[in-house]
Amino acid sequence: MKKSLILLFLLLIPLATAQSENYNDRTSLTIDYNSNGEIILVGSSGFNSLTTTLYLNPMESSRQTIETLSTNPNSINNGEDLIFEWNSFQNPFTYQLSSKIKTQNNLYPIKHIQFPIQNLDQKYEKYLEAGEIIDITPKIITKASEIVDGETDLYSAVFKISDWVNNNIEYDLSTLTAEAALQSSWVLDNREGVCDEISSLFISLSRAVGIPARFISGSAYSNLNHSFENHGWAEIYFPGQGWIPYDITFGQFGWIDPSHIELDKSIDAGEPSVRYSWKSMGTSLESSSFQDEKLIIGEGNKIQPPFTFTIEPLFDKVGPGSYVPIKVAVQNPFEGYI
Repeated sequence: MKKSLILLFLLLIPLATAQSENYNDRTSLTIDYNSNGEIILVGSSGFNSLTTTLYLNPMESSRQTIETLSTNPNSINNGEDLIFEWNSFQNPFTYQLSSKIKTQNNLYPIKHIQFPIQNLDQKYEKYLEAGEIIDITPKIITKASEIVDGETDLYSAVFKISDWVNNNIEYDLSTLTAEAALQSSWVLDNREGVCDEISSLFISLSRAVGIPARFISGSAYSNLNHSFENHGWAEIYFPGQGWIPYDITFGQFGWIDPSHIELDKSIDAGEPSVRYSWKSMGTSLESSSFQDEKLIIGEGNKIQPPFTFTIEPLFDKVGPGSYVPIKVAVQNPFEGYI
């Protein structure tokens, strides 16, 4: 076990009331996830077939289990995406997905791994490459190198990048990024963005110093809007330990709360939710739509804090409005960083 000492200063002020819909302290959630889409094609005389590939669908992972999943019409599952096919013309073409998902509130203790990473498995090298949105420019390389300068531990290096992005990029729905995903280099220059851009910059900075990272598309519950919202976050590959989630927007480093629903994992951000292709003569796409719904139908038990805290005030006589220095000892029961 590891023990660390932290000096804190306590200001005597009223405490805010916590939101009731905070699922961070639940062991698990059971969620109904349903989606549906509609495609309208114009020109039926030369129609042969239509194929629709749905990229956003519930995925199995170390923290997410698909308990049930059905589609109408029946779909082909290629291991990542769901494929719908029609061989006769309809107006409109429609498809539905119904599923029940169970998400776990996992912790990921990480042991020491040398940084920079040595002898990375070749199959993870694609997660070091630049993408159209997750770009890697000389300025990004310089900033990433500056953030991790002198660091020899991978977990600490990733934490420093997480912390820098969290503290230096402003979450702002009123910006251009709310309408379309912008490149990491733009986010670094303008210091603002929404979840996709914040995650993209984090991934770009990580890849720039040889840390494999990928983009996760999905949904997460917001206790500010009291609803599920479309959301993007990241995963970092730790050699020998696997992919570990990082949601910089939520301030969740090396862990995510169980309201996160994983729907797609990709090398780059800004990829489509659905792709259409058809064989025909004189047929064109008039319109298409996609929407989904999420509903929590079950909650796990409340988590018991895994850490032991002891608090010791350094002064026993203080005046009203004073700052009180206290010593906090935190005991980590895990054999690794958490």
